[in-house]
Amino acid sequence: MRIGPLWSSWFGWKEFDVAVTAWTTNNSNEAANEFESMIRTLESVQHGNITRFFGWCREGNKCLLVHEFIRRGDLEYALFNSPQSLSWNDRVDVIIHICEALCYLQKRQILHRQVKASNILLDAVWDAEKGHLVTKAKLNDFRLAKELVCGDNNSSADSKCENLSFGVEPPEAVKDGKFSEESDVYAFGSVILQIVTGKRTADPVPNSSTFLLCNWVVEKGKNNCLGDAIDPKLGHLFRQDEAIALLNLGLECLQPDRNKRPSMLVIKKKVESLRLPHSLVS
Repeated sequence: MRIGPLWSSWFGWKEFDVAVTAWTTNNSNEAANEFESMIRTLESVQHGNITRFFGWCREGNKCLLVHEFIRRGDLEYALFNSPQSLSWNDRVDVIIHICEALCYLQKRQILHRQVKASNILLDAVWDAEKGHLVTKAKLNDFRLAKELVCGDNNSSADSKCENLSFGVEPPEAVKDGKFSEESDVYAFGSVILQIVTGKRTADPVPNSSTFLLCNWVVEKGKNNCLGDAIDPKLGHLFRQDEAIALLNLGLECLQPDRNKRPSMLVIKKKVESLRLPHSLVS
């Protein structure tokens, strides 16, 4: 997949920028059916924390998807490449927003299957109550999204994705190519750890050939120094109890046994409790 150039388009009476995703597929009936299924999913999804879908075009094996354009870029850039670090409030807001998006999708029995930092876009919206711009996160890239069989809570979707993200994909997806609601929970847990620690899921470290963020955080916890895992770029502008609670929540989501992972509704209640008035950090 590649992201095409920025386009300025007219939709009704309003002109605004759009993002175009372009890629090629094979000409098989299976590919055509998958494309049609993806379009149906995109057209049915409407949520404030999911990028808006405007339209599509397909000619032969060439496909285009048109979405709203988010100027601030993605979470991966904000965490690992941006010269300006995300504030603690922004990080917690991102976690809450993506949690809400995933709850919405699971209520509609839709698996995203690509929940990762590069697929989370950051927008800036005006908050009239606060009197300034605030960060709003939106889940993007539904090319691999699948609908579950209605009424089957234990159903899963076969995956033929060849680009599994190391350190992000759940064990069951890597082993059997099966995705479930718990698989999106697993990926979300990985995102939580990245947001709190400021580290990639598989950062190279000195004198070590492999580094998995999950294992590193677990070791910090075993040594009673979980606070040392918090992103040092935050300085002192965060609440340590909140950060540690989120690290523990992320580890819960990353349980190897999918049946031991919390549901998105449970996760939502836990992260929303962090946004009580007394917990805000300026």
